Amino acid sequence: MMSSPSQGPKSTFIVCSFCIVFCLLVVKETLYERVTLMTFTAHHYHVTKFADMGNQMLTSITGNYVIKSKMAFDKVVTVSKSREHNDVNGQALKKKQDPKTEHNRAKTKQAPKKKPMLMKVPRDTKVILWYVKPRFIQYSTKLFLLRSCPWKCVETTNRAYYHQSHAAIFVAQTMRLGPPKRFRSDQVFVLHNHESPHEGWRKRPSFRKVAWQHEINWTMSYRLDSDIVYPYGLITKRNLPSNKNYTDIIKRKTKVAAWMTSHCRTSGKREQYVREIRKYLSVDIWGQCGKKCPRSSESKCRKVITNDYKFYLSFENAICDDYVTEKFFRQFNEDLITVVRGGKTYSQIAPKGVYVDTANFKSPKHLARYLNQLNQNDTLYEALLRRKDEYKAEFEKYELRSGRHLLYTNYHYKMASMCKLCERLWNVNKYRKVYHDIKSWFDLKLCRTPTDYGRH
Repeated sequence: MMSSPSQGPKSTFIVCSFCIVFCLLVVKETLYERVTLMTFTAHHYHVTKFADMGNQMLTSITGNYVIKSKMAFDKVVTVSKSREHNDVNGQALKKKQDPKTEHNRAKTKQAPKKKPMLMKVPRDTKVILWYVKPRFIQYSTKLFLLRSCPWKCVETTNRAYYHQSHAAIFVAQTMRLGPPKRFRSDQVFVLHNHESPHEGWRKRPSFRKVAWQHEINWTMSYRLDSDIVYPYGLITKRNLPSNKNYTDIIKRKTKVAAWMTSHCRTSGKREQYVREIRKYLSVDIWGQCGKKCPRSSESKCRKVITNDYKFYLSFENAICDDYVTEKFFRQFNEDLITVVRGGKTYSQIAPKGVYVDTANFKSPKHLARYLNQLNQNDTLYEALLRRKDEYKAEFEKYELRSGRHLLYTNYHYKMASMCKLCERLWNVNKYRKVYHDIKSWFDLKLCRTPTDYGRH
C-alpha cells in the first residue's frame, strides 16, 4: 500500500526532527563528560571551570553554547584558538610541558639575589668582627660605632667584613670551625669566653684542635689574667651620698632571705648549700625550683623580692676563679644585702663590708647565725645598707626577643672591654702576642667541686 503524497513531507519532517533531537542528546551527553564551559566566538573561545556541582542545564545564549559541568572546579582558564590545538570534538588541548624545561624557566624568572652592600670603612677606623658571636648579641649586617670610646672602632657580626677586619673574635663555647685565612698582617684573633668552663662543654670547642695552636693572639674573658678583662659588671664609688629613708625601707621588709634560680642542679652544689642553710634560716626560693616566675614577669618578681626581703642569695652555678656573674651585679643596687658564693675574688671587684661572703663563714649554720643577727638588729642592718649605697653596680642590659616575646635577658659590662680591645688595635705592635697552646691557658683556672655545704 502506497502512502499518499500529503503524508510524505510530514513523515520526512518527523524523521528529521527525531534525528536532530537524538543528535543533540548525544552531543549533550558527550559534552557533559568532556568540558566544563565553552563559549564559541568568531576568533576565540573560553573554557571556564565552575565550582557548581550537579547543575546539568544546557543553555543557549545569543548563539553561544554554555555548558555547566557536573564536576566541581575552582579555577578559571582562558585559552586562545590561535595558540592551542583542538581535538576532534573542538576541545582545546594544552601543549605538554617538559618538567625540566619548566623548572629551568622558573629559575630564569627568579631575580638573582643581590649581595648586601657593604658600608665603606674609613681609613681612620678599625673593624672588630664577632666571627663567632655570643647569643646575647643579635646578628646584624651593619657596622656599629663603639660608644663612649676615645679610640675609633666599629663592630659587626657580618662576616662579609672579615677581609677588612682588624680583629676577629671567636666565642669559645660555640666554636666549631677551623681558623680562617688572615687577610692582613695586623689582623688579630681573639678568644672570648664569658661562661664557666665546666665539663659539659669545655672539651668540645674547636680551639682545642691542633689547627688553632699558634693562632690566638689575645684572650678576652671574665678571668682577671685575660689580656682584656670582660666582666659582667663593675662596682664604682657614687659621686653623691644616698638620701634614702632607711627607716621606711626596713619597716616594709617582712621576710628574711630570697633566692631566685633557673637551674635546680649545678656543679657548684649551690642547691645543697641552700638546703643546708634553710635548716637555720628562712629562705624562700623563686624561679624554676620554687615559686614560679616566668621570664616575662621576672622584673615584677624581683620588685617583690627587693621590697619584702632583707637578703638575696647570689650563688653562682659553678665555683671558678674570677667567675662572678650578673647574679651579683644586678641585685647590688637594690635595697637589700647580697650574700655571695663563688670564686674567691669578690674583694678584688668590690670593697669589703658591702656584701656578705659565704667564704668568710665556717659553715651554712654559722652564716645563718650571722644573718639572723642582722635581721633582728635594725641598726646593724641599716649600717650595712648605708655602707653598700656608697657604691653602685654598672652593667649593660641585652634583651633577645622574638617579635614581642622576650626570650631572655643578659647583663654584661661589654662596652668598656670593647674599648680596651679598640685601644690595643690602634697600638697593635705594642701588644703583639701569640698563644702557642691556647688550650693550656684555658685550662689553668677550671671549676672545682665545693665541700663547704657539708661543714657544720
